[in-house]
Amino acid sequence: MGDQFSNAQIGQIGFFEINAKNPREVKGFYESVFGWKIADDDGESLNISGDEAGINGHIFRWPHEHPPYITFYVKVENIQATLDKVTQAGGKVMMPETEIPGDGTFALFTDPEGHVMGIYSGR
Repeated sequence: MGDQFSNAQIGQIGFFEINAKNPREVKGFYESVFGWKIADDDGESLNISGDEAGINGHIFRWPHEHPPYITFYVKVENIQATLDKVTQAGGKVMMPETEIPGDGTFALFTDPEGHVMGIYSGR
């Protein structure tokens, strides 16, 4: 996620990611549909500026068997405390707190119906 984090406040969406089996094809789709200019900075991640999409994001190669998905990340103060609330409220942790080198930590969870959502802490 790198320098893509916005200046979101705690509890606000600050980032989104689009996981795609073919990132270049998906890049072309969003550029064509919305007119976004999507940068290809490092080959792994195609960066979408908040100036283009409203909030910062990226398209990321998704090699797994599960279907690709779009995830929004909400900024929180404490990842584990938030994951505890998720499970108490009927959600499930998909990915526990994971380090983002130099940027903080993130985690993924599902709500009671299976929608994927992300949280992050740090920058």
